[in-house]
Parts: sequence; structure tokens; C-alpha cells
Amino acid sequence: TGDELAKFASMRALTGDKRVAWLTKQVAVMRQKGHKRGWLNYRYRAVFGHYPTSVMIAEAEKALDASAT
Repeated sequence: TGDELAKFASMRALTGDKRVAWLTKQVAVMRQKGHKRGWLNYRYRAVFGHYPTSVMIAEAEKALDASAT
């Protein structure tokens, strides 16, 4: 289809841990490219339709930091 958001339809069906895993990847991109936290929030909202909670972001950052050590 020609819908730009069609590629996100399957991602909206993701739940809990899989969303945090996706968010962890985005945190890595954010850090690598030097983006601010707002970029992460808007990116998540574009995909899932709402902003991530601070707990989700903390879990994603913790998972990323744990994998880096």
C-alpha cells in the first residue's frame, strides 16, 4: 500500500519486553548520533502512538548499559 505508517502496523502489536527491546535499540541510536531524549520520545510516539514512560526508558538504558559491559 501507499500508506507511510503501514510499516509500523506490526510494531504496534508488540508488547512489554519487545517494546523495551525496540526502545533499547533506539537509545543506542540516540546516543550514537548525539540526539536528545526528545528525539527518542517522538520516535517512540510515531511508532506506538503514545510516549514511552520514564520506567520504560530507564529499563532500556539499563539494558543497554548492561550489554556494553
